Amino acid sequence: MSDTINQKHYSGVVAKWYDALIESEENDIKFYQKFAEESKGPVLELACGTGRLLFHYLKEGVQIDGVDVSSEMLDICKKKIDSMGLKSNLYMQDIADLDLPKQYQTIFIAGGSFQLISSFQRAQRAMKKIYNHLLPGGKFIVDIFRPLDRDNLIQDGLWVKGREAETPLGKKIIVYGSNKNNIDEQLIKGLYKYELYDHDKLTETMIGEIYLRWYGKYEFEMMLEKAGFKNIKLEMNEIISVHGKAFVFTAEKE
Repeated sequence: MSDTINQKHYSGVVAKWYDALIESEENDIKFYQKFAEESKGPVLELACGTGRLLFHYLKEGVQIDGVDVSSEMLDICKKKIDSMGLKSNLYMQDIADLDLPKQYQTIFIAGGSFQLISSFQRAQRAMKKIYNHLLPGGKFIVDIFRPLDRDNLIQDGLWVKGREAETPLGKKIIVYGSNKNNIDEQLIKGLYKYELYDHDKLTETMIGEIYLRWYGKYEFEMMLEKAGFKNIKLEMNEIISVHGKAFVFTAEKE
């Protein structure tokens, strides 16, 4: 149920304003670019969304496809690609049910998006699907946030102002966030309030929610091993500003 809620969240207002809200984020684009450019074969971005990373790499000549569960996010991504006369295969699929027509040399999922698979069982299944879609010698790269480092892991019920964006025509959105933290289940229920303004006049308020699962580093490493991955490496890096220092895993298919 919570994975379905996550899927519905990335539509409507969220899809429309997504790029503007995270326009200032650059670390994720720079970090994953080296893996994309150094890949000796086709690249796949999971949870590609509106194509912030995919579109950037595509313009740099990388052969890259994308997968996402949000049709609205993929529509935005496709419009970007078509506007530049570029080519990429985009698939609307759940990672836990991944079934694509080819394998890839490099697969990555950025910005903690793997943690949107809130069911542990489906997360383990997704890892095996990713493994099966890699070519022999292929590499999987994934970052996951550490909850105690997240700026927005706040006291239950407390609303905190987050990102905001504005258009030249006076349209503006302000996002507020609040968490309900289930420590025993390793789940965060994130509540988000979206306030829409037209020339500083509040015109609409919307409430959305997502569920995020967090992992210990040894737990996640064992999940990768169970899926069949070898040569697993871990580093710490700031991929998304509000996530602090994240665990970044690279793993290979022999």
